[in-house]
Amino acid sequence: MQLATESLRFKNKVARGTVADCVMTADEAEQIIVRALAITSGDAQFTIVPNGSTFATENNGQTRDKARVHISGLSPLVDDASYILNQMRRATGGRMFFLRNGQFINAKDRRPFLTVLAGSSLEVISISTSPTASSRPEGESRAIPTTCPNCFQVLPLTGVCDSC
Repeated sequence: MQLATESLRFKNKVARGTVADCVMTADEAEQIIVRALAITSGDAQFTIVPNGSTFATENNGQTRDKARVHISGLSPLVDDASYILNQMRRATGGRMFFLRNGQFINAKDRRPFLTVLAGSSLEVISISTSPTASSRPEGESRAIPTTCPNCFQVLPLTGVCDSC
């Protein structure tokens, strides 16, 4: 099994169990590499195992070891996203998608956690974290969804998708 590459850009900046909302830049070539590493068509799907290793697969749900294509260390952008998601999920692993609009989303709740903007290199623009629902004070409400659950486009302030 291949071990995950540590994310130097996000190490010690995203605490375990928090909800992250990060923004970074990446050049077009790096974004194309992410899509090339994904086996799925459309939105690029990746899975992170608890030790942080990342693999691509073509099906949803449980994946046998033979169907896994380990990609840790092949793309710093995927490694960064894997690190953030694994921290958010308290090192339990999980599944993520890289959408056509440049967002990495957590497959479990469809919430974006890393937005990738066009740029000339990999550079962190902002890192924002907040407590998860289980660590919020009693009576505090959940955050309003920021993406449409049907088309995954960013919602306007009204909370109603303009596309659907």
